[in-house]
Amino acid sequence: MKNSCKSPFLLAITIMIFFLSLIIIISLSEPAQYSFAQGSIQKQDRVFVANELSNTISVIDPKNNSVEKTIDLTGFDNRKPFAFNSSKPLLSMSLTPLYKGAIFVHGMNSSPDGKIVAVTARGSSNIYLINASTLEVIGPKTGIFVGREPHVPTFTNDGNSIWVTVRGSNYIAIIDLNEALANRPFYSKTIYTIDGPSMIWFSKDGKLAFVGSQKESRMDIIDTASMKSIAIVNLTSADPSAFSPFVKVVPNGKEVWIVHKNSDSISSIKTDKKPFTILSTINLKKGDKPNHIEFSKDGKNAYVTLANVNKTTNSSSIAIIDTIDKSILGYRNSHGKESHGIWANPEGTNLYIGHERTPRLSVFDISGSNQINPNYITNIPLGNITMLNGQVLQNEKSIDVIYNRIQK
Repeated sequence: MKNSCKSPFLLAITIMIFFLSLIIIISLSEPAQYSFAQGSIQKQDRVFVANELSNTISVIDPKNNSVEKTIDLTGFDNRKPFAFNSSKPLLSMSLTPLYKGAIFVHGMNSSPDGKIVAVTARGSSNIYLINASTLEVIGPKTGIFVGREPHVPTFTNDGNSIWVTVRGSNYIAIIDLNEALANRPFYSKTIYTIDGPSMIWFSKDGKLAFVGSQKESRMDIIDTASMKSIAIVNLTSADPSAFSPFVKVVPNGKEVWIVHKNSDSISSIKTDKKPFTILSTINLKKGDKPNHIEFSKDGKNAYVTLANVNKTTNSSSIAIIDTIDKSILGYRNSHGKESHGIWANPEGTNLYIGHERTPRLSVFDISGSNQINPNYITNIPLGNITMLNGQVLQNEKSIDVIYNRIQK
């Protein structure tokens, strides 16, 4: 009698254990993207990756961490003498007669409402506009001419125009967005600035533009209303090599950070203090070669991509910095060679990193305690595209990365 009572009980326990085991197995087998915080990824979100050698943009769906589409910015005449040649892809684009596409796709930014993405092509001296919903080129199909070596396009805070740093010269090309969407192939205004302007970031109120340089150890500060320079910041002590490619304002708007790549340092400058001077300079390890910066949502931490490749790990790193005391909290493997572009989602839970020498996008969880200790999630292959002649073009050399959310 006792044995007959135990059997149903043991059977029930066995069944329960079986189903619990099954649940655990299923949860462990779920793709990495589901480890992110609930609600941190929305339906309209996309990650755009600018690939310089292939002249393409990989569009990543962050919900499933895969390539949704490759936007082809090349422009070949498909007749045999002028068609794409996979054995010499770069020469095909830069030297083939009748080629009318982008050369060296580089810097990117999106409009404040997330509806348009702008990307420079530094070798062909123009920028392209992408509809973030349809993922198609809009405006002039062969781009908008801005001048020699455009580096980064930046939308004004009201979204009405794009300021493009033309680092092969000494000016900022201003594009009227409405005119561009009406197929005007040229910029409409010019602001002369320091030589070799690298990038612009606007103040939180949109009244000031902070301009870095890759030819001078100076930062230009421009009043956006008058479009005139109101101050020059001397950066010689922090950047004697005069090569500062990246600029970004911290989330609270009180500081602007500028990267000195060849000097292995980063300077912070008060945005509301005149005269504008260096507040602090953060010295990284010699040879780190910092590229881009992203901030945590609360602004307490900064993540800096580094070009240096560690000989032991055969990979690059990102540096994590405390933005309050400007101390370096540590380094994390970026899981790719020459980490460059970096961007987080608006909730500050997911971090995406591109690499120049690894055709993959690394994804990290920076939510909660992971904010100062980013947790590596996955590596997304950037994919490829089949050209009109049937040959395959690999998406490679990721320079810039942006996380874009289309506002409803």
